[in-house]
Amino acid sequence: MKKSLKWIVMLSIVFFFLIAVILFNFILNKVIIPNKIASMPEPSYPVTEYKAKYSSWNPSIKAIGFIRPNQSVQLTTETAGKITSIRFKSGQLVKKGDILVTLDSSSQQAELDSYTAKLPFQKAEYERYLKLLQTNSVSQASFEQKKSDYFSALADINGVKADINKLTIKAPFDGIVGLNNVALGQYISSGTDIAPLDDINLMELRVTIPQTEMKNVFVGQEVKIKVGAYPDKFFEGKIEAIAPGIQNSTGLVEVQVSIPNPDKKLKNNMYATANIMLPKKNNIIMVPKTAISYNLYGNFVYVVKEDKNKEKRVSQIFVNILSDDGDQVVIDSGIKENDMIVTSGQVSLNNGSKVYEAKKSLSPKTPSSLPDL
Repeated sequence: MKKSLKWIVMLSIVFFFLIAVILFNFILNKVIIPNKIASMPEPSYPVTEYKAKYSSWNPSIKAIGFIRPNQSVQLTTETAGKITSIRFKSGQLVKKGDILVTLDSSSQQAELDSYTAKLPFQKAEYERYLKLLQTNSVSQASFEQKKSDYFSALADINGVKADINKLTIKAPFDGIVGLNNVALGQYISSGTDIAPLDDINLMELRVTIPQTEMKNVFVGQEVKIKVGAYPDKFFEGKIEAIAPGIQNSTGLVEVQVSIPNPDKKLKNNMYATANIMLPKKNNIIMVPKTAISYNLYGNFVYVVKEDKNKEKRVSQIFVNILSDDGDQVVIDSGIKENDMIVTSGQVSLNNGSKVYEAKKSLSPKTPSSLPDL
């Protein structure tokens, strides 16, 4: 009896203890902690700000391609022969008509000398028979034979001279010779590649653009070109020609751009980005690229405004990006002039977060305008 009573008392104590613990946790979580949190000051997050302003903008159509020389050939020979002279060095500038390589022409020269030596006699015989024919002293057939002998000799001489000319490789235009592929004394066959020759005073860039941009391009239009070798420099060019039709395989339009190259910085096969310049636009809002945040619903920025208590808070504003170029983006909706935009410190923010301006940037410094094209 006493033992049963003891167990009842112990179980009662445990029961009431558990009830007390549960009640305490309920009060703690529903009353004490919320009241404590409510009494805590609202957090304020450091940010850097940028005042949106109107600026001018040079829109462009971007396209890529490879730079080619205005003229480019692979120097070769039409006939086989032994190289007797090489009159250029790799990378040398040459003029049209400069002799670059000669092949052995001794046998052809001997043949030419033989024909040339016989020519005066054949000419004299032709002229003598012409006079005799006028007095009917020789037959027409005899005269025709002498005439044939003379003009055949002339043709033979011209033929050998043409063969000798083929053994002399000359520059077909002004340009720069590439790497030499042959050696002095080497016997080369017909069609052997000797060296490339490029006219790089004027370069060519062919790019393709969408059909929708056809209405925005024209011959003579300004084009600014960038290459990887000179990332801080724009090369000036103009549209030389526009293809009259659309490419079947891509549905794009091919555009040819000519680029003056007086300093010879542009080389054959350089990868290039072309900016086909469109009319300048004014009163465009630009903001640093670091101000743009992204979520499933699109691009947005945080705009800083004062609430009724004069405290700074942010509003999440979705924006439409017109151009993303370098460190700046062009906005065509969502932002007004003089809006204060958060450019760093967005990670901790939500719509309505309280903020204050940090004394120094929380992210890499951004320029105040787009690079000039």
